Order: sequence, then structure tokens, then C-alpha cells
Amino acid sequence: MIIKHERHSRTTTGFTLIELLVVIAIIAILASILFPVFSQAREKARQATCASNLRQVAMSVRMYAEDNDEYLPSAAKQYRVPNSGQNVYWPSYIGYYYLGSKRLATSKDQRYMQACPSDKDPSLSAGTVSTYGLNVYLNLYYTPLTDIERPTETLLLAEADGGREVGGSSNPVIYLHSSGVNIAFVDGHVTWMREPLPDISNDLWHVP
Repeated sequence: MIIKHERHSRTTTGFTLIELLVVIAIIAILASILFPVFSQAREKARQATCASNLRQVAMSVRMYAEDNDEYLPSAAKQYRVPNSGQNVYWPSYIGYYYLGSKRLATSKDQRYMQACPSDKDPSLSAGTVSTYGLNVYLNLYYTPLTDIERPTETLLLAEADGGREVGGSSNPVIYLHSSGVNIAFVDGHVTWMREPLPDISNDLWHVP
């Protein structure tokens, strides 16, 4: 009787060093392509959130004006809170309008509604928070909304350094979104404009 001995060969599979280096190189190339795309997508989302917040704040400012003979709030003035005797600045006071609950906007509310998500330091004085600055000329000349002839072209609020008033010699506009800035106009619409903006040096700053 003939007995056949079968030989079983064991083969091991694995990556060689060169193959591993090729895979790593491909992953690095894909990451370098995709990460900027993801970063741009996140920034677009922040820009959209900011525009939505700014629109709500602009409408709240307009509602304040409707209750005050069409005059806008002043960035420098403090406002007496009804039934409390407390004085607060406008970022806190307009909480009465956008919160819909007849209460002041706390710093938490302001960070949610009045701060751009791309603004790393939106804090103002006296514990208030805002990225959005009022048009200094509307305050300077104490201009009622009914006297503004071109509301669709007249700046109401813009993203500003420390939420300061926009215009004048300092003109603290900040470009937080892809070298551009979100702006709210007197009629309530919000748009993004690319850097640099037109010089904010006339009495109302009409944007062409």
C-alpha cells in the first residue's frame, strides 16, 4: 500500500513596509483635500447661524423703535427696567423683544442670540454680550426710522469688535466669515459683504 503524504504550505498575508507607506500617503492626501472642505462647511454653518441671529436682533431693535416713537436704542445710554429700578444697556434690554417672555436678556441669552459663533470674545462692559454694533450715525444724529429715505441701503447693525458702534473714526467692523461680514439693514434684511467695506464716514452710510 502506497501512502501519499500531502504537503500543506502555509502562506502568510500582510502589508509590506512600502505598502503601509503608500496607504499612509494616500490617507494624508485625502485628509489634505477633505479637511479644508469640512472647515469651509463649518464656517458656512456658523455664518448662517450668525445671519439668523443678526436678523432676530435687527427685528428686535425695530420693535423697540416702534415702541419708542421710531427712535433706535442708544449704545451709550442705560435703560430703566420696568418694576425693578435696574438700569441696563441695550443688549440686555432688547431681550424683552426677542425672548417673547417680557424679561431681560441674560448673558447666556445674549451668547445664544447676540453673539456670532465665530466671535471668540463678544463680551462688552457691565456683563453684556454682543457681537453686533449699532450704526453710530443713527445714534449720533438721533435719527428716527421714519426719516430714513433708503432703509434697504442704510446699515443698522454689523459685526463689530466688542459690539461697539459701527462708523466714525474707529469703525470697528470685524470680518469673521470668509473675509466678509454680516450686515443688517434698517428694513431688517441681512446680507454678507466682502472685505473691504465702503468707508463708513457719512451720516447714514448708504451701501451701494
